[in-house]
Amino acid sequence: MLTLLSGSAKRRSGLGLTPMIRRLIAPIALIAGAALMMGAFDAPGVATPLSRSTTDRPDDFLGPQVHVIYALPSDFVDRVLDTDGTAAASVSNFQGWLRGQTGGRGLKVDTSGGQVDISFHRFTERDAELAAYGINLRDAIETRLRSAGFNAPDKLYSVYYDGTGPHDHCGGGAWPPSLPGTVSAVYMRGTYGQGFACYDPFLSRTGLQIMDFAILHETLHTLGFVPTCAPHHTLAGHVSDSPTDIMWAGTGNWNPSVLDFGHDDYFGAHLPGCLDLADSSYLEGSVPPPPPPPPPPPPPPPPPPPPPPAPKRCRVPRVIGLTLNRAKHRIRARHCSVARVRRVHSRRIGRVISQRPRPGTVGRRGLEVKMVVGRR
Repeated sequence: MLTLLSGSAKRRSGLGLTPMIRRLIAPIALIAGAALMMGAFDAPGVATPLSRSTTDRPDDFLGPQVHVIYALPSDFVDRVLDTDGTAAASVSNFQGWLRGQTGGRGLKVDTSGGQVDISFHRFTERDAELAAYGINLRDAIETRLRSAGFNAPDKLYSVYYDGTGPHDHCGGGAWPPSLPGTVSAVYMRGTYGQGFACYDPFLSRTGLQIMDFAILHETLHTLGFVPTCAPHHTLAGHVSDSPTDIMWAGTGNWNPSVLDFGHDDYFGAHLPGCLDLADSSYLEGSVPPPPPPPPPPPPPPPPPPPPPPAPKRCRVPRVIGLTLNRAKHRIRARHCSVARVRRVHSRRIGRVISQRPRPGTVGRRGLEVKMVVGRR
């Protein structure tokens, strides 16, 4: 069967295989065939795959989703698994199994025109150069794919890597928050034990097989599962309570057939503050969070400052006949000023007998008013 090895468990999540995997493949195919006949998976037939694309096609829907990539090193033969139906069959297989476990909720897999959108990417490095990254191969794959434009903020990337990997590791995934990342991968030409091949990808076209469980296992890691707060958490992102759990790790044989054995760790466990797949926005049927409330309207602009008051102007009053003091007071009250006073002999002693400018004249503030005042 299949054993999950920790492989620097505190740093890395990944699949390691024992030679007993050969005895696992046939039982899985039989189980899958029986389940499909019973309608347990409700997996639709794989439609004609899309033509090859090296970029992410326009999406059928918005929001969080998992984008599938077929990638290979520069020196390996292209087995066209993206366009011959193999990768699409693998996706259909794990989606059918997952829906059977969740009551009809698969992953939100990226589609375009109703078909699984599978991108193709060939790395510039040879297989040996990439394999030299060892258990960091997944990181190297993610770095290169991000540089190639596979870096949408709301997407995860499930990669069928048609190359080798570190011996006894048949896949790898991120495990946030301890190991941030957006890429999960299976190494389709990886080996274990005495050189046995990790996968025969073409078996996916005949029904559910170990590679389909493996890519789903690594994708769940990249979603953050299993969190350390889970009661049976072990070995950096796995569970210890049953080898039938798809996220199990330990000594012995892995017989994946259950999503969260007992529903007490990561699906429907409802542990306060603990990540739960049932609530994931990457699972079909998830309720999107309500949009944030609209921001409050901006405050009205401050009123414009009042215009400066018009400068006061001199309006010359009539002062003829007034005493000099009263005339001065009246002139200044009208914002005018008193010019030099001329005195002449007159019977109207102490009274203003003439003025200039004439009364009613409007001029600048401080306009001088000349007066003639009578004297003896």
